[in-house]
Amino acid sequence: MHFVVLVAAAMSLVALDASRAATSLDGFLAGVDMACAANRDFKAFSESLNARYNESGNRAAPLAMSKEMAALLGTIHTEKKDEYVEVSGLQFAFGIENGIYVYSIVFNEPAAKVHKVFDKAIAAGNKKLKREVEAGAATGIKAENGETQLYCDWSN
Repeated sequence: MHFVVLVAAAMSLVALDASRAATSLDGFLAGVDMACAANRDFKAFSESLNARYNESGNRAAPLAMSKEMAALLGTIHTEKKDEYVEVSGLQFAFGIENGIYVYSIVFNEPAAKVHKVFDKAIAAGNKKLKREVEAGAATGIKAENGETQLYCDWSN
């Protein structure tokens, strides 16, 4: 299953045994490469990040993640950009009252390798998004500033 490659590549973000981390992240990230499908745990985590870290967020709000997931993801860093707040690790960008909502998985692999693994799933996912989701939702790979990201863009 090509998803293990996704997890192994993403694991360069944390200092933990890669096989243990890959097993733990498989369920959490399952489906992200297929039309940006996110499971209940991933959605809850994303919503809790937004509630805590967005410009109008409550810094005391709890994050929806297990202790194991917290250990895998490590310290969460945020940076306010012009129009959004970026949360590092698994990157999330929550718009500041403008509809931006993007998340991505950052790889320490060359873009060509990430494309080789995910291009078919991304093409199928984008067809599904066009059929079933509001216009503008998209998934893809972008490479810039030395990073390669598999992204899901739900901005409206």
